[in-house]
Amino acid sequence: MQVYAFEERAPHEEGFAKVYAERIAPVLSACAGERLAIRRRARLRTIAAAVLGATVVAAIWFAGPADHELRYALMGFAALTTAIGSAAAYLLAGSDFDATLAETVGPILCDFMGGATYRRRPGEDFLLVRRLVVLKVVPRFTSAGVQDGVDGVWRDVRYKIVEATLRVRSAPSADRSKTRETVFSGLLLEIETPKEMPTIQFRRELGWISDLTGSGKTKLVRLELPDPEFESVYRVYTDDPEAARQAIGPGFGKILLDLAETHTGGRGHVAAAFEGRSFYLALPKPGGFMPLGGYDVPPERYAEQCRQALADLTIPRQVIDRLLGGG
Repeated sequence: MQVYAFEERAPHEEGFAKVYAERIAPVLSACAGERLAIRRRARLRTIAAAVLGATVVAAIWFAGPADHELRYALMGFAALTTAIGSAAAYLLAGSDFDATLAETVGPILCDFMGGATYRRRPGEDFLLVRRLVVLKVVPRFTSAGVQDGVDGVWRDVRYKIVEATLRVRSAPSADRSKTRETVFSGLLLEIETPKEMPTIQFRRELGWISDLTGSGKTKLVRLELPDPEFESVYRVYTDDPEAARQAIGPGFGKILLDLAETHTGGRGHVAAAFEGRSFYLALPKPGGFMPLGGYDVPPERYAEQCRQALADLTIPRQVIDRLLGGG
């Protein structure tokens, strides 16, 4: 019988080897045969699609139109369609397997990391994503994909974190086609604040666009912070300048810059806002969040998936530590 083990390497992993051996390794052993069967069926379907595509290409070559340019165009289209269809068939075959495994392992990891709760498909209402558009934390979008939602507590501070991909659909072009552009891909966080906060928006500096004020019916005014480095990157707007100054203090700009540097290397769309009893933060993370699928990962290497997921679960902790002055 294959033995699946986890090697502890970081402080936040202490004690996880036992959890992995007792709760995750048995799951991997139980589904190893199913994984191989699904992959075998997927390969057979891919081969069948490739053979069918090759047959169509050959038929076009031998019995297609006399116009050589049209014939080559049809052959190219058939070959491209076959390649895309084959790849899609292979990937889709494992999507249900990945989802089931993530729904099993995710709660185990969250339980280990302080009793947080995990939802594979949390839905847009998990973190009120559309409210973040009004707060200028994320760009406007027409469709949202959210997954891997975690709700927990760290240092008596409640938080939510979710992976989101936001897209906007363009207007139909002359050929009546529509395209979808990804405007944000990363993590969205909501962190509870100890007291009611005025509305404060930290917008990335985008030239004249950043100087547009107003949010719904509430007029926002510009708030300048005594930090030239921060002011070169962000513009701050609030509905109550005096309360905002008292709430965040002159050093908050450095905190936000440090968070951006730590989690994104200073690149990408990092924006934030306070409203009511919440602090919202958007962090780009193209590599994904909590990669718990196992379709393309041999069971003996699944421990590395869990290692990355555990590291991802420390992100809210790091942000809270920084906000509280302990990081």
